[in-house]
Amino acid sequence: MEESQLFAEASMKNRFIPYADEISVGSLRKGFKIVLRKPYDAALQEYLQTPASYSRLIEKEGVSLKMEARTEIRLWNLGDRELFFKHYLYPGISRMKTLLSRMPKAQREYLALGFMEFLGIPCVEAVGWGAEWTRMGGVRRCFILTVKEKNTLDFRAWLKEMETASGFRNRAMVILQKLAGFFRSMHARGFFLLRPNTRNVLIHPPDAPDPGVLFLDQPYARFLSGPGARWGQLQDLSTLLGGALRHLDEGIIDDFLDVYLPDPLRGSPEALRHRLMLALKARESENRVEKLTLRFRSLLPVFLDKSRKKR
Repeated sequence: MEESQLFAEASMKNRFIPYADEISVGSLRKGFKIVLRKPYDAALQEYLQTPASYSRLIEKEGVSLKMEARTEIRLWNLGDRELFFKHYLYPGISRMKTLLSRMPKAQREYLALGFMEFLGIPCVEAVGWGAEWTRMGGVRRCFILTVKEKNTLDFRAWLKEMETASGFRNRAMVILQKLAGFFRSMHARGFFLLRPNTRNVLIHPPDAPDPGVLFLDQPYARFLSGPGARWGQLQDLSTLLGGALRHLDEGIIDDFLDVYLPDPLRGSPEALRHRLMLALKARESENRVEKLTLRFRSLLPVFLDKSRKKR
């Protein structure tokens, strides 16, 4: 069966599948696993040969870009390509929570990028992932490798940098309407990113009048259905537009929806816009009670609507 057909069938069943061009070592039973896509296995082959593969790989030297209690990001130079190595740590209680999850965060992100690639959604190239488990099955740590894209700027930085430039709004709308089309395609398949903020969209080249976009850093992406899909839809749209509204007027909402609609979840345009406005107001509110009230109002119709069609 061709890979494209496998991805199509997987999307209908609300689940991910592995890439076809990958090799792996280790397993949950062995306490670690490393998965790499070809041809990167050649450059990193030395880390696929011994029981200490995982420890040796995470100790590979690189330029440190971020170092926090639970997340570390390094830049690796492989000669013709540079890779981002993103390492997640799970200390204490956070490790216990992973006993309830079916896959490490890095694996979810890796497979999500693969599904986006199948849908034709531009995103950074996933190279591989790895995880290390405790004897009880909790995730001790995990990592994902992605290719560094050249001549890019994240959307948040782009909005801030270009805000005073001539034709800023029109150029921003070109980007937002492209994103609207991509979100529509994902949502129609029941696939949601859940935290697609403006930092997780790359603009390339940033100085072009009609630049391209690339998604990255989507470790929370998943398939949802029923009321969960409505919630995911609001999460995606309000997170992205909430960031853009810090630099643009509210008119962008209707311009965005002009491309996104008709509602891929088969709701009415008016209902979606109403819920989206409530969700956006909730994000902007600094009053905790008001914020919770607005969120409740934005989601309540989803659970009360008995007439919606099941996906």
